[in-house]
Amino acid sequence: MSLYTPNLADVIEPVLDAIKAELAELDIFSIIDEGEADPETAYTAMRASVFPGKDVITSIGMSQLMHTLPIFIIVTSYDEKKTPAEIRKQLHPVFDKLMVDITHNNTCWVCLPRYWHAGLMVWPSGQRLVGVLSEWEARIMQRYSPPHA
Repeated sequence: MSLYTPNLADVIEPVLDAIKAELAELDIFSIIDEGEADPETAYTAMRASVFPGKDVITSIGMSQLMHTLPIFIIVTSYDEKKTPAEIRKQLHPVFDKLMVDITHNNTCWVCLPRYWHAGLMVWPSGQRLVGVLSEWEARIMQRYSPPHA
C-alpha cells in the first residue's frame, strides 16, 4: 500500500500562481513578481508583488491539514504625474478581480482580504511611490495518510 505524501509546493505555489495570473488579466502591471525584479526596472513601472507569509498548519480530522497563511499583495506605481487619489482609484480593480473567485480556480478553499491599505506612500531615493498594501488570508486543505493501527 502506498502512502500519500504531502508536497508543500503543491499547497502554496498553485494559489500564488493563480493570483498572479488574475492580476495579469487586468493588463495594468508591467511587473508581477515576488519582489525579485531588477530595482532599476521596478522603480519605473506599475508593479504587483505577491508573496506568502507565515503558514499556520492545523490538523483537521485524521487525514487532513488546513494551511492558513497570509498572502501579501503590494501594488506600487512610480508615475510622478498621477496623484495618489488617481493611482488609488486605478488600483480598485485589483480588489474587485481577486474577489470574483475566492478559491482562485480551486487552488485554495478560500482566500479573503484581511486589510487593504490604499494610502501606501514611500519616497525611496527622492522618488514618490504610491500604492496599495494588502493582506489576504488563504486557507488551503491538504490530505495526508492517516495513521495505521
